[in-house]
Amino acid sequence: PVNVTSLLSLVNEAVDRPLILVVDDDRDLCSNLWDLLHERGYRVGLAYDAEDASHRLTETPFQVVLLDVKLPDGEASEVFHKIRELNPDAHTVLITGESAAAGDLIQQILSEGADDVQYKPFNVPSLLEALGRLIKNHPKRRDR
Repeated sequence: PVNVTSLLSLVNEAVDRPLILVVDDDRDLCSNLWDLLHERGYRVGLAYDAEDASHRLTETPFQVVLLDVKLPDGEASEVFHKIRELNPDAHTVLITGESAAAGDLIQQILSEGADDVQYKPFNVPSLLEALGRLIKNHPKRRDR
C-alpha cells in the first residue's frame, strides 16, 4: 500500500527543487553540469541544440537557463528571444569559452535582459553563487 501523505510530501519536495535548463552542444560539459547541479539539489534538463532547447522550453517552465553562446544550429540571441517568449520569468546565464570572439554578441544579449555570463572553464563557486542568487529572486510558481 502507498502512504499518500509520504508520497505527496516527496512530490512537493521534488517540485520545490529549482529547475535549470543547460543548453550546450558539448555533451560532456552537459553531463558534468548535470552531475554538479543535481548533487546540489537542482532539477536539471539538458538540450544540445537550439531546436531541442525550444522544445524543452515549450514543455517546462525552467527558472534558469544556462545558454551556450555558440550553438551549431542557431544563434544564441535567437534562443534567448525564444526563452523570453516562452517563459518571460526565466533567468538566463550565458556560458562561453570565447570571451573575445563572442564579446559583442554577449554584450547585445546582456543588454536585452540576460542576467549573467560565465566563462568556460567555469569558476564553480561563481557559477553556483550566480544560480543561487537568480533562483532566490525568481518568482514562485503560481500554478500549483
